[in-house]
Amino acid sequence: MPRRSFDKAFKIGVVKLVTEEKFSVKKVSLQLEVHANSLYRWVQEVEKYRAKKPKRKNSFRLFGLHRNTNTIWHCCLNKN
Repeated sequence: MPRRSFDKAFKIGVVKLVTEEKFSVKKVSLQLEVHANSLYRWVQEVEKYRAKKPKRKNSFRLFGLHRNTNTIWHCCLNKN
């Protein structure tokens, strides 16, 4: 099975679900079919990046995400 790759916008969106929206890593990983260890690593990478940069009001805008992206992630998590 080939290894899957995810673009930066997807990773940041998933991290936002865990860090800002307070969804559990387990729930996000199951709904999006991404291994929990990958999510934990992405969260650590973003936290490391944030520690190096001065704080901004909305650091996710650095990665090109907009507030409307939030609804897309909620739709992914709310599917049954």
